[in-house]
Amino acid sequence: NVGNKIKMHLKLSGDYTSIDKLKFIVQKVGGSESVLKTVTVSDGKTSYKNRWTPRESGNYILKVSAFSNNTYVQQITANVNIENPLKLKYKLLRNGQSYAVGEDVKMHIRVTGDASKADELRFIVQKSGERNRVDKTEAIVPSQSMYYNKWVPSSTGEYRLKVKAYKNGNYVKMTSAKIKVTSPDFPTSSNALLASLTAA
Repeated sequence: NVGNKIKMHLKLSGDYTSIDKLKFIVQKVGGSESVLKTVTVSDGKTSYKNRWTPRESGNYILKVSAFSNNTYVQQITANVNIENPLKLKYKLLRNGQSYAVGEDVKMHIRVTGDASKADELRFIVQKSGERNRVDKTEAIVPSQSMYYNKWVPSSTGEYRLKVKAYKNGNYVKMTSAKIKVTSPDFPTSSNALLASLTAA
């Protein structure tokens, strides 16, 4: 996947005494080669390591070329397909947060990865022991990464807030967070009045 490190580790075998240099190369299919790293081959050392982090999805050819006195000797290759999966992440909402009845709960979501894999977001509220309730539905726009929704709870309890992505009506991906909704606190003035009455 995009952003995940790929190991390009190499172990030399056979007669490699004439090899003095290795080049680790990446090439996107249809594009030009890019040399990631050049290493000098040391006597007695057979293992050489390199890691590459892809930034774009697509098909790539990973290569290690061996040289002797700057003359190409041999090359090994591997084909890899890099994907950029759809990801949903709450901007502010986290598991275990507590809100009061009547307070805005911001279910803002960030969509990253390949947005073409989904065309719709559904903001869903589920009170513990009850069924899902769709609070808002919004179309996914490829050029847009942030989507906003505010939900205002009207009763106390434990809730699971979800955002589900769909493509042509079919479920694709989901993120969720469990929160607790409590009764609103007394205003400060009411607390002061209650304290004075108790003292009297």
